[in-house]
Amino acid sequence: PDAACALSEVVSGLASPWGLAFVPDTTKVLVTELPGTLQLVDREAGTATELSGTPRVLFEGQGGLLDVAVHPEFPAEPWVYLTYAGLDDQGRSATHLGRGRLDPDAPAFEDFERLHVARPFLERSAHYGSRVAFGPDGMVYFTSGDRQYKNFGPDHVSQDLTNELGAVLRLEPDGSIPDDNPFVEDPD
Repeated sequence: PDAACALSEVVSGLASPWGLAFVPDTTKVLVTELPGTLQLVDREAGTATELSGTPRVLFEGQGGLLDVAVHPEFPAEPWVYLTYAGLDDQGRSATHLGRGRLDPDAPAFEDFERLHVARPFLERSAHYGSRVAFGPDGMVYFTSGDRQYKNFGPDHVSQDLTNELGAVLRLEPDGSIPDDNPFVEDPD
């Protein structure tokens, strides 16, 4: 059967919104903007509040502040996870995963920490990928892009276990590597 949909604008004026996550048991939504801002949108009030405390991002090409996910046990675990394009000290970029604590009533985003970088860093500004989600096993899954490698086929960079390009990475919520990850015993 055909389902009717209604479209209504909640807030306007966002700068290149990329990812969103609903804050449980509230009327609020977290929205990432590629230039590096994190907005807390109140769906009922129609307002957006920019949260400070986000990481410094590379806003170039396809890079910026990318995806967002809320810890599944929020608010007992007040963590919000972000993926973003970031630089090393030599100006090369990679896809990063980090987290900070959210108090939606303050509103405040604090104690941000980088958890993982999908290596290697490269002198490219495209194909960062990047979505972040929690699995039913309680682990964090985030994707990294192939960073514009175009040699598709069995020798593509995403098939090489010595890097993290074009991959789905599985981590504990604190960023550590689970003991039961595939290839965890492989020295490469």
